[in-house]
Amino acid sequence: GLDIIISDSVNYPLICKVKTEDFVPLTTITTGRNAFGIIGKPSVVNSISKKEHFPGACELRCKANEIRWIKADAVTKNKDIFEKYKVYISKSAGNPNSDAKVIGYPYVGAPQSACTDSLFPIGKFDTLEEAENLAKYMKTKFLRYMVSILKTSQNVTQIVYGFVPIQDFTASSDIDWSKPVDELDKQLYAKYGLSQEEIDYIESMIKPME
Repeated sequence: GLDIIISDSVNYPLICKVKTEDFVPLTTITTGRNAFGIIGKPSVVNSISKKEHFPGACELRCKANEIRWIKADAVTKNKDIFEKYKVYISKSAGNPNSDAKVIGYPYVGAPQSACTDSLFPIGKFDTLEEAENLAKYMKTKFLRYMVSILKTSQNVTQIVYGFVPIQDFTASSDIDWSKPVDELDKQLYAKYGLSQEEIDYIESMIKPME
């Protein structure tokens, strides 16, 4: 009932532990490509943005971690996300067969910030704390391993987060987000009842993300 072929004997029982009756995937707070209607072609970026900050400017995050500045009316889609805190992630990462980090580095986006279609936003939060906690979650080996199950190319579209369970990113969460990332992994392993064999496998397959 997963609609995919599972090629690793570890994955199926692990997915079953994560996809319980109350499972909600992270895809419910992701968007498709070109979330804000801003194509990343240099000609387009150069026409709507500036390298230097100007009065009333809004941040535009581009590929290769470049930050440029735009007017708010350059955003033509998902104004609600534009106005909130979110996390930016690249829509491409390394070879799925050799890249042990799986996804790119997550960056917190402030209200009144956008990205080109080289990235996409995850989440729409009222508080900085929630966005920062999501960014920490995305650095965990647990999350990145669950992404690796569905990631078959360099593309990291919203689809690859289909087996990633969403969490409560507030202070009321059953996860203590104040802990370092390696401690978050321990909490997540315990929450989903992973065996020591499954934990050791994930730890061996996924590199830490600084």
